[in-house]
Amino acid sequence: MLPRLDFRALRAEDEKGAWQQIRQNSPDLILLDWMLPGTSGLLLARQFRSEASTSDIPIIMLTARRRRARQIAGV
Repeated sequence: MLPRLDFRALRAEDEKGAWQQIRQNSPDLILLDWMLPGTSGLLLARQFRSEASTSDIPIIMLTARRRRARQIAGV
């Protein structure tokens, strides 16, 4: 679906790969899974926000967490 809408999706398996993709491609949007191998997607999102080069990129967090309060609180 995304290619038909002229979007190109890039994929990273972990934090290191995500940073590499972002530095090489300057994305317009980040879809970020909450539960990543080796780190939390929430921590990675905070890192993106703290870096000048990524602080303005919109982030959509994906999660399998069921408790709404935990989703909102980010825990």
